[in-house]
Amino acid sequence: MKKTYLTNLSFVAAALVGMAVLRLSTHHGPGIGGDATIYLTSAQNLLDGNGFGLIGPRGEFRILPYFAPFFSLVLSFLGLIGFALEPAAHWLNTLLFGAVIWFVSSESWRATESLAAAWLAALLVVASPVLVPVFSWSMSEPLSLFLGFSSLVLTLAYLRQVDRKWLLMAAGLTGGLAFLTRYAAIAYLGTAALLLLVFDKGRRGRRLLKAAVFAIVGSLPAAGWMLYSINQTTTVSSRSVLTAAAILERVRLFWPQMEEVILFWLVPASWIQSPPYPAILNHVLSLGFVLGMAAWTAILAHLSGKAIRQGRVEGGRLYRLQIALALLCVVYVGVIAGVYFTTYPPITIGSRMLSPLMVAVFWLIILLVVQSGRLWQKPVWLKRGMLVVVLLLGAWNTVRTVRIVQQNYALGLGYNSIAWQTSDAMQAVRELPDETLIVTNEETAILYLTGRASYPIAEIYVEEPETGFVRYGDGELVDDPSEQLFSQGEAFLVLFDSLASQVSGLYGERSEEWAAALLDGLEVVYEGGDGGIYRYPELP
Repeated sequence: MKKTYLTNLSFVAAALVGMAVLRLSTHHGPGIGGDATIYLTSAQNLLDGNGFGLIGPRGEFRILPYFAPFFSLVLSFLGLIGFALEPAAHWLNTLLFGAVIWFVSSESWRATESLAAAWLAALLVVASPVLVPVFSWSMSEPLSLFLGFSSLVLTLAYLRQVDRKWLLMAAGLTGGLAFLTRYAAIAYLGTAALLLLVFDKGRRGRRLLKAAVFAIVGSLPAAGWMLYSINQTTTVSSRSVLTAAAILERVRLFWPQMEEVILFWLVPASWIQSPPYPAILNHVLSLGFVLGMAAWTAILAHLSGKAIRQGRVEGGRLYRLQIALALLCVVYVGVIAGVYFTTYPPITIGSRMLSPLMVAVFWLIILLVVQSGRLWQKPVWLKRGMLVVVLLLGAWNTVRTVRIVQQNYALGLGYNSIAWQTSDAMQAVRELPDETLIVTNEETAILYLTGRASYPIAEIYVEEPETGFVRYGDGELVDDPSEQLFSQGEAFLVLFDSLASQVSGLYGERSEEWAAALLDGLEVVYEGGDGGIYRYPELP
């Protein structure tokens, strides 16, 4: 009992260390970007009785766009009981980081009965150069990740104690809420349903029915929101389905983006673009990591299942956790690929989007090392070598994460960064009369930092580049109300220095030329170090 108490205390200590790291990373405040601004503003509008969404420059309302609603609903609840929304989001994600560290380490201990494995699992979360940035931003990933992995742990607990039906109900609830927090989190429900199908007791038909009912019931909250969204906007997440030719192009582009994310799990971002070694080694490293993990997992799953059936090793709990994490990897990649291949605008395949996959993969590495050591007692050097590799991975990630935290501590994140907080162009926007209509390339920055709604520059979001470069207000986008308002003298154009980078995917090396043409001949109202304010010239 004393050992259990001290063990749990060590996991709590690891969680507290992780939370302290996160608070250092968010020294200037939580990361606030475009998505976070939408989450926070929608939650505040709901509290104020204006509706669950955004209010436009002229008072027009639209429901929460693009996103699943649960994170904003949680923020609204915290606001209802007296918390300011931004500090509430900040502390929520800090506590969730500690919670993830605790249950990854404690569940690893229960599955492996190895304190070393549990502490290594905690280290790979605390010192993750992926998770620390993800939890540093006021986004929905932390809540979705916590709820999703909780659903899998509860499902596994139910499979060990099938008489406790409440565990299955709790698994369905947490999985459903994860899905209601982020649409990609449907992968957790799918994985839990597969676990029921594979490991639950009874005939195959009964297991299939239970798994289907579990997945359907868990999906009902998100399905209800989608139906409501369709009724209000005629689209789901404001996305449309691609043509067959466009789908094939997306298939071609998928692996290079996945490869970049996987490489960042292993090496600094600077080494991905400009490696201090032959660039081909990056391709070898990423593909070798994926194929090696797949082969290692498959071999261990086969050997472990056989050894457990023969009674040569204990570890049914460890085996099932390995299978759960492996299934989640496959299902999650399938969900992301399916959405990326078929819908427009494309989802962003980055470290934030794939953070659940990273947790599953690195957690799985710890479990595979333990199980390999149990199955392959000899040669001894192999067992010790795997442990050394994991320790080196943890140390390497610690060095990388320390650098990330130092940078975040010094500069801040997103709109809470020193650069945005001291922006002279943003100060000029604050000084514009309240009734001034604004068109800009940084809608959410202006909304967060000044509280003013604005119109977007449509050219930033078009799928195909324009054939000719013309000044803003003279374009052929006749259906664009923003440009029409500007050309009629009813709105000011506010441009920040980020403009050229926002269209680099369309115009490449000509992005600066496009940005310069946009301003050619416009009347300068204000020009500062990081942006300016312009209006359409009056006719002579």
